[in-house]
Amino acid sequence: MSVDAVCVAGLTASGKTEFARALGRRHGRATVINADAMQVYRGLRRVTDQPDDDGDPPHRLYGHVSVDTRYSVSRWLEDARTEIGRCRGEGRLPIFCGGTGLYFRSLVRGLDRVPAIDASVRAGLEARMDEIGVREFYRELEAMDAGEARRVGEFNRHRLLRAREVLEFTGHPLPYWWGSGGGGLLTGEVFWVIFLPTLAEVGDVIAARARGLVGGEALEEVRRLGDCGDVAPSVWKVIGVREIRGFLDGELDSEEAVRRVVSRTRGYARRQGTWFRNNSGATGRVIVVEGRVDGVDIDAVAAKLNN
Repeated sequence: MSVDAVCVAGLTASGKTEFARALGRRHGRATVINADAMQVYRGLRRVTDQPDDDGDPPHRLYGHVSVDTRYSVSRWLEDARTEIGRCRGEGRLPIFCGGTGLYFRSLVRGLDRVPAIDASVRAGLEARMDEIGVREFYRELEAMDAGEARRVGEFNRHRLLRAREVLEFTGHPLPYWWGSGGGGLLTGEVFWVIFLPTLAEVGDVIAARARGLVGGEALEEVRRLGDCGDVAPSVWKVIGVREIRGFLDGELDSEEAVRRVVSRTRGYARRQGTWFRNNSGATGRVIVVEGRVDGVDIDAVAAKLNN
């Protein structure tokens, strides 16, 4: 069966982008399409570690959105739809690459249509979490639905609240509603490569990236944000932006800025691991790499893709 698309997903600092580029070159007629919410913003190429595009293969949806744009999953799906159409017209294979789990799930399952949750439910649950703490709140969710608790993980306050409010208000866990809005873009055979290294395996790369943010081009990128007017709130959530801003303003020294970037990145990687082990929506041919790209035989993967 011919492959409709390739999805290269997984943890930050695992070498996904390097792998996708190499796979695209071996295929010969491929386009790498960004599936990372932090890498969509123009003017933050170094802060978000966007790849250089030498055209071999072409890279799309990297740095294509102005920092004053309130970007969303639905907007990304529309942009992805356009790029898939372009690939079809040019006879190219789309290779989606990134670490935003919701992008991948929406790509294959479509958007979710969860009923609107009464605000009083969220308010009550927030008060409950503040009262008993995140760990005990997780245990309560575990008692209600162990599978949902395992899917969400113990350390993400936002996801715990979301899982609990949907379960209590609708009577169904969040996965029940996945894809309920329809509209998945990939309906044919999908070839998945998911990188799931340990935090120890990506630790050195994370630290090196963090140190690189407190000098050179990344500093100028964040400095220029001050001249951009109404910067979208999601931009300030990009790992590194607040920390560099604090360094530029003299609120943080370089050591503390780096430490905070490393801490946030490790937390993000931990959440990515939980997501992609439980929520990726991956179907079809799936290769799970329990490590970084260094140990992968790309030629062997390319051979499997073409068979």
